[in-house]
Amino acid sequence: KFIFGNHSDETTINILSDPRFPENRQADIALNTYQRAVNVLVRRMNQNMNALNKRMELIDKIRTHFEKENNLDFFKSIEQIREKITGIKQNAKPSALGRQTGAWQSFDTTVWSQLNSVLEIAAARLQGISVQDEEQLKNATFLIEQFENELNHFIRNDWKSFESLVNKKGHSWFGALSDY
Repeated sequence: KFIFGNHSDETTINILSDPRFPENRQADIALNTYQRAVNVLVRRMNQNMNALNKRMELIDKIRTHFEKENNLDFFKSIEQIREKITGIKQNAKPSALGRQTGAWQSFDTTVWSQLNSVLEIAAARLQGISVQDEEQLKNATFLIEQFENELNHFIRNDWKSFESLVNKKGHSWFGALSDY
């Protein structure tokens, strides 16, 4: 239904399946279920990468704020935490330079490459999900769980000690980031 000012209009749309493809209700249900599982993985991965990006932005703000101080140990700590975040991000989603090995690209399986594989499967299938497709989804889930464990370990240990180091400087920078 469409309403604009004093005018309204209502239209019904009937969606028909493409007659070139045989209709298979079971396959549609399986594809839909698979796509929903992939969407959950994508959401989890985005939340984790956003958590790292927010921390990196905060580190840059902290570095800018304390630039005038001549505390080499403090700046060394800032660089170390930046390197750890960069390393975690590179393990999950290598940059183009990170994937390049000489004239060839690396074929290492990363969280991002596995997630892209299941995204391609979810977009391309017409006749249902195969056992191999289910295995790809399980592998992607496993890799994301490993990535989340690595991220949680980093936050519990390295990030918390970095927070306490910065808090000793008399500033509270972390707010909602402490919760994740």
